Amino acid sequence: MVSNSKLTLTKAQKIERMEMLDNLPTGWTMAQGYRMTVLAIPDTSVTRIFSAVMSFKELKFRPKVGEYHAMARFYDDANGGLILPGNWTATEFLAALFE
Repeated sequence: MVSNSKLTLTKAQKIERMEMLDNLPTGWTMAQGYRMTVLAIPDTSVTRIFSAVMSFKELKFRPKVGEYHAMARFYDDANGGLILPGNWTATEFLAALFE
């Protein structure tokens, strides 16, 4: 995972973020917690997980920056990500990571 450290969304990135949100596949979920953002995309019998992690050097959590990076990873390689069997939401995935 790549850190979202020190990135401030530019106006172009803000517009791109909104366009990415509008074009996500049906059933997607996103959750934030534990210094990370998780995007879960259901794909038939599996769920693809894409994430962004806040650097420990960062003082402020920037949710929209995390969303931008997680979605950018999905759009860069929609067949990639962490593949989990079954249907997971982003919230369920985060909870399972930190139980």
